[in-house]
Amino acid sequence: MHILRNWWERFHNDNSSRYNLWVACCFCFGIAAYFAVPFEPALSWVIALSLVVLGCLIFVRRWPVLWCAILLCAGFGWAQIAAYQAKAPMVHWRHHHVAVEGKILTQDILPNAQRLTLQVMHIDGLGKDSTPERIRVRVNGTHDYHKGDILQMQATLMPPALPFIPSGYAFSRQAWFQKVGAVGYGTATPKVVRSQTRPSLSNTRLRILRRMREVLPKEQAGVAIPLVVGEQGTVLPKTYRIYKDAGIAHVLSVSGLHLSLIGGFVFMLTRFLLTLIPWLALRLPVKKISALVALCAVFGYLLLSGMAVPAQRAFLMLLVVFLAVLLDRQALSMRTACWACFLILCIAPQSLVSAGFQMSFAAVFVLIAVYERLQKPIASFMPNGPAWLRWLALLFMGFFISNIAAGAATGLVALYHFHQLAVYSILGNFLTSCLFGFVIMPLLFFAVILMPLHADTYLLLLAGKALGWVNSLAEWVAQLPSALWRIPQLPTLSLVCFLVGILWLCLWRSRERYLGVLLILLGFVPGLSYQAPDILVSQGGQLFAFRDDADVWHFSSATKEKATRRAWLESLGKDPDKAVDASVAPGPYTIQGRRVSFNPAQCQGEDLVFLWNEQPCDAKQVIGRRALWKKGTHAVWLKNQDIHITTAKDGLSHRYWSAY
Repeated sequence: MHILRNWWERFHNDNSSRYNLWVACCFCFGIAAYFAVPFEPALSWVIALSLVVLGCLIFVRRWPVLWCAILLCAGFGWAQIAAYQAKAPMVHWRHHHVAVEGKILTQDILPNAQRLTLQVMHIDGLGKDSTPERIRVRVNGTHDYHKGDILQMQATLMPPALPFIPSGYAFSRQAWFQKVGAVGYGTATPKVVRSQTRPSLSNTRLRILRRMREVLPKEQAGVAIPLVVGEQGTVLPKTYRIYKDAGIAHVLSVSGLHLSLIGGFVFMLTRFLLTLIPWLALRLPVKKISALVALCAVFGYLLLSGMAVPAQRAFLMLLVVFLAVLLDRQALSMRTACWACFLILCIAPQSLVSAGFQMSFAAVFVLIAVYERLQKPIASFMPNGPAWLRWLALLFMGFFISNIAAGAATGLVALYHFHQLAVYSILGNFLTSCLFGFVIMPLLFFAVILMPLHADTYLLLLAGKALGWVNSLAEWVAQLPSALWRIPQLPTLSLVCFLVGILWLCLWRSRERYLGVLLILLGFVPGLSYQAPDILVSQGGQLFAFRDDADVWHFSSATKEKATRRAWLESLGKDPDKAVDASVAPGPYTIQGRRVSFNPAQCQGEDLVFLWNEQPCDAKQVIGRRALWKKGTHAVWLKNQDIHITTAKDGLSHRYWSAY
């Protein structure tokens, strides 16, 4: 007991100032608990949790540890309230060639199509109570639509997709919180009933997009456009694959990196210009004025980039940072990061389960923790050396350390969500970050400002030249041996270990913090027991696959459901860009010693049969069309005498966002 008491006193003395950092973390754990339960809790749970919170408040001053229970309950209840408030009608089956009328809310530009989110005004065949508030449809062609246009079109609609693989990303959950009740595609060219003629931000974004396409080559314009207006659909598939293999694909999505570059550039430029005038520099709070100007610039960039969810999170983070400058607080600290995280989750608790949120805050926490430890060595580095040499050395070391720290943090999360890791991502980011930070983003910033004056051509051409260098560097990195490391799907427990380990490592100050490294390593243990399924069948049965004794996968089609096949191969740790055998016929096969058929004309005595239509079948186990549509992708393991089946809907069958 004496040893334990001494240990606790030392731990408390070292970390007493860090307890408040766990406020946002406990709130996160409560939100995570809501999304982890396999059923939708009754709203009475919110009342019960509120009573628990009120009861605990009476004893908080006496037992501070109860704050953990209070924050856990608050996070769980807040996520449940947010999900209930997002409740909106959803379609429950396919509707073919229905007449739709709606108003364009958002517009995503794709290489040869557009993805439109419509505020629904009318859908034939659906009553008022069953008509979705919003739908998302893909329209082929490059038609000149604008935000606010009212369209009439023929479309095929269906419920938001279940995960492509069991335990995969739930697209229907994202659609639920966006109040998108149906997705689909247009079956005829839409007709514009009423056009939006008033000037709007959406029209401005389209004009910038067209201008960049006019000036820059297609490959360079495809990268420049996402950096300015956030339209990732313009990136060529080859370019995206190169960026992904080089570990720099994150630059194609407007997020914390881009807003930080613009905010930091405007802050330094404004401060430099103001200090050139001594009268102003001596009489005005130059630093605060620069922070306010930079905040306005970041907000304008947020609007111009389309206000994607990662960009909104980044803006809230920068808002807290610049407010700290205005209030004479430390701009970038662990406390600032935790409060930014807490603020974002209060606004959108569903952000917690997104890859972007987890990767961005994992990187932020690790970077701040690293520089907290290196603050004194950096301050005492080369005290007697030339100022310019010290500045260059610190800049070089800063880029190197930042890339290693952020790459390690985001790489762990990427392993879970994307089943791959760019081995040379640190090298790729190190080679290209200077070009993006000091050349490309400033040139594009001034080009956009000068576009109304038609003086942007040379700036865009210079930015395009720099983007050509970036593309060449990325291609060189991507072609290095074993540039991409692929692994099979990791269980959710691995992600929990990774994130909790990062938090434990970053938030404490005593040597017990290094237990977080052990927790991160333990996160790889559940993946060691992974066993790939023997059979995969997609929702509706349009695509199926099985693996033979040599661990080679055989698919039924090379053209149907390409996104599903790609997700399957990635989850299995295979390269989705390589050619696969797609010659599998529906007939019976012997798989792991069991007789299995896929939609046979007749079935007699098979162990397992999948049917696309209803027909008599004399098999030991039959999975029909209704089950395939209702439960989504089926993964089958053939173990000895047992047949174990997991579906995409497992764990989602009683949640709001499961419409099938």
